[in-house]
Amino acid sequence: MDHGPASELLGVYVLDACDDAEADEVRAHVTSCEPCTTEEARLRDAAGWLGVSEAATPSGELRSRVLGDIPDRDDD
Repeated sequence: MDHGPASELLGVYVLDACDDAEADEVRAHVTSCEPCTTEEARLRDAAGWLGVSEAATPSGELRSRVLGDIPDRDDD
């Protein structure tokens, strides 16, 4: 598989959503392509956060800052 198609499938690949043939081709490409190896690692890290089972509770300060930045809504 050429670089273009392989790099386009990296996100799908790290989520284990490629079919077996595509996964084999992406895997083979990644082993010989440094940019794709780096991108695969970055995407796997991001995908790991998608599976976090427990959300972190924001500090009171952070919550206040975020809510304070929301503009007042004029319902008139």
